[in-house]
Amino acid sequence: MKQEIYHPRNLFFSRFISSLIYPFIWIFIRSPATHDIGKNGIKKILVTEYHCIGDVLMIIPALRLIKSSFPNAELTLITNSDVSELAAVLKLADKIIPCDFPWTGKKGKMNYQKVWDIAKKLKRKNFDLGIDFKGDMRNLIFLWKTDSKFRLGFDGTGGSYFLTHPFPLPFTNHQTDRSVQLLRLIGLNQTIDNSPISIVSNVDNKKNYMVLHPGANHKARQWSKNKWIKLVELLEHSHKIALVKTNDSVKTINALKEIYPDIFIFSGSLVSFGKWLQHQKVLIGMDSMAVHLAGV
Repeated sequence: MKQEIYHPRNLFFSRFISSLIYPFIWIFIRSPATHDIGKNGIKKILVTEYHCIGDVLMIIPALRLIKSSFPNAELTLITNSDVSELAAVLKLADKIIPCDFPWTGKKGKMNYQKVWDIAKKLKRKNFDLGIDFKGDMRNLIFLWKTDSKFRLGFDGTGGSYFLTHPFPLPFTNHQTDRSVQLLRLIGLNQTIDNSPISIVSNVDNKKNYMVLHPGANHKARQWSKNKWIKLVELLEHSHKIALVKTNDSVKTINALKEIYPDIFIFSGSLVSFGKWLQHQKVLIGMDSMAVHLAGV
């Protein structure tokens, strides 16, 4: 089975760049570790997962495994600003640091000088273990700059030399499985807590809707507004319809509002959306974030 995570051209150029820069920086890089990561010496752990909201939700099993394997260690999670509040509510880590890095495509992203400033601050924290599940070389460079004693991750796009414990990215495995698999590779074999995650919420009268989420982080996933209009036409007579308004769905929402002025439109934070979503019947959406959140 071929990999479908990265565009083949982008993957080729990234690995090519990785091979080009290595001769110029090898002297500054600590040699790969030749021994296992000892559990007793791990007191501070850094996990970086800041690209998409859904990515953070999919590593919840891995974060639980880290916590159970290192019960006395302090876990810090760097994630994007969109999901940081939800991550705090779900208590995914002891500390949550929101960051919108320039290579993630986020609006209002920070510049590279700010990125290095953050890396310097993290370096002063003296992390024993740094983990990145993404396999993106830019992530690995950032993790290297934090100077964590052990740096664990996949080398999907190159840059294995930035890690002390690099492993090949299993391209054909599901993203949730990949994160757990990485931890298994260093001997974290505990059973994972698979109990449901709940967001405490109060039931209100805005429940039992069929929820339509037109927004999508990537344009390739988005439907045209005409398709959403057609879908509402098919459903409106037999279901209560609610729309979810996001920054990338404003035009579609406005078009539907003109046709159906009384339709309910949800607008709020990710946490409030998660609470409200628990009391609805069905979610239809193009973006993986909403689908992952529906499963929380």
